[in-house]
Amino acid sequence: MTPLAAAGVRAKAGLDRILESRRIQGFDDTVLRAVVGTVDHFAGHAHQIVYITRLWLGDAHRFDWVPQSPEQKSAKAP
Repeated sequence: MTPLAAAGVRAKAGLDRILESRRIQGFDDTVLRAVVGTVDHFAGHAHQIVYITRLWLGDAHRFDWVPQSPEQKSAKAP
């Protein structure tokens, strides 16, 4: 599902539906909390993928973004 399609589904759902209580994986929760929890879960996996990639590649790993301003250069690099 594309982000645009997902936004369309969300728009049709309405506030009442998003706040409905559901039993999901044995827990009583709202649809909204389930969606937010899923996004958070996948963000954690994205961090794991970056971490493992950095371990494998070592110094060869580079981000596309490079600090440009003095403030950016003085900040701790990722």
